[in-house]
Amino acid sequence: IGSPTAAYCIRSLRAALGRLGHRRRYELHVIGAGERVEVPGVRCVERPWNLDDEPEEYRALTVGLYPLPDNEWTRGKCGYKALAYMASGVVPVVSPVAVNAEIVEHGVRGFHARTDDEWVEHVDRLLGDAELRASMSVRGRAYVEAKYSVRALQEPFAQALLDAAGRRA
Repeated sequence: IGSPTAAYCIRSLRAALGRLGHRRRYELHVIGAGERVEVPGVRCVERPWNLDDEPEEYRALTVGLYPLPDNEWTRGKCGYKALAYMASGVVPVVSPVAVNAEIVEHGVRGFHARTDDEWVEHVDRLLGDAELRASMSVRGRAYVEAKYSVRALQEPFAQALLDAAGRRA
């Protein structure tokens, strides 16, 4: 799930996802890429991004992919996609770039993948192990609720507003 400007990220996994397609049959859902993403041997389901459909698109996934190159631009990203996957109960496999390395604790709330071999290994493992996905998704959702939910952030946010106004609670 992304935008046309980030479609190059999912395309960077074409070789790995194609190798995975030789191991097991799966569908790759690509939302918002703006143009076709083809992976040899894999059925790609493509749809335009739509705000109203986004929550359901996330929940419908089995595994969330978040590949990023390691560069100045991506090191400034906030990890939103990893958080959205985990909040939706989807286990992410991410490039451990910047904050993603912290948000997605490797082997606990998802997996880090740096190489094609790691992408294939981790996605294959998650696709084949429903119990692992279930336990990781529970831990991921709990992490997002504890650290990033409105409930978790309401007091710090209110205090930041008071501090900006020169007052203390």
